[in-house]
Amino acid sequence: MTTGKVGQFRQQQALQQVPNGKRILVIEPSRTIRGFLAVYLQEAGHQLIMFEDYQTPAQMLPAFQAQPPELAFVALRTTRAESFRIIDLLRRQFTHMTLIIMMAQEESREYAVQRLLDTAQAVPLLKPFRIKDVFSLIAAAGQATYMLSGTRSTDRQERA
Repeated sequence: MTTGKVGQFRQQQALQQVPNGKRILVIEPSRTIRGFLAVYLQEAGHQLIMFEDYQTPAQMLPAFQAQPPELAFVALRTTRAESFRIIDLLRRQFTHMTLIIMMAQEESREYAVQRLLDTAQAVPLLKPFRIKDVFSLIAAAGQATYMLSGTRSTDRQERA
């Protein structure tokens, strides 16, 4: 967790709009997985807002209202109730955001997890995953946004 002036600067940076790519929220306790996602997604031009715990993003949700993330990758830990709470909070606050739940395969079979996936209308991403799976989910989220907005991406390009 970032603290002090450096942490405040990073949070302000995270809230600025980036013209290319998507705003993606990542909540993942594993430094390895956060680093893996950061390398590939930032290289692809996406803006990442990353957290290593569940409490900090819950406190910052009001700051995201002006520019909500388009996607969220959230690690689910069945032994940590706060991971369930942040998923519920994200779904209630950002109804149009694509919510991707990263979890271990054995956790995916639990009733509570299946119920959460259904009620949160979330997409499961089983660990270990490949980066191409992540990019496929991001692309699918873009298509879903396109379907909701009723505007084709080619229409947007023609207007530009």
